[in-house]
Amino acid sequence: MMPSPSSKATRMFNTLLRIIRNNWKESLIILCLLVTVGKMHLDYKRLEKTYEHLDYKRLEKTYEVMHSSLQEQLTGLQVIHDEELRQRDAALTAYKDQLDKIEKTYEKDLETIKADRQEKYQEYLHRFIQDPKQLAKDVEALFGFEYVE
Repeated sequence: MMPSPSSKATRMFNTLLRIIRNNWKESLIILCLLVTVGKMHLDYKRLEKTYEHLDYKRLEKTYEVMHSSLQEQLTGLQVIHDEELRQRDAALTAYKDQLDKIEKTYEKDLETIKADRQEKYQEYLHRFIQDPKQLAKDVEALFGFEYVE
């Protein structure tokens, strides 16, 4: 007598259940791998569907327009940069000229001060030789202290 198909299926199911129960860790790993592979396949299909409608000719034209626009911007920036360098050089030249002018004025004023100082020295020396007491009074009046001999 032959076993019935339902009893054979039941025995197979029980055997499979016993194998899974005895090797539950390995079964769980295999199940996780199958779920991961299925999810990756599904994601890849969704990604393909998302990008299948793109018009690559239009993208290429957009790229060319963006590229030419960026080139024009770079050229404009280079012109601006060159102008700023020219202005900086002009400002540095003006600064150096002004500094030279100030230095010349300083040297001239320094010479004038030295000459005035020498002249005053000679005057005080002459006054000291002629009238030392009057010079002492002048110094007292000028600086506010008393002359002691």
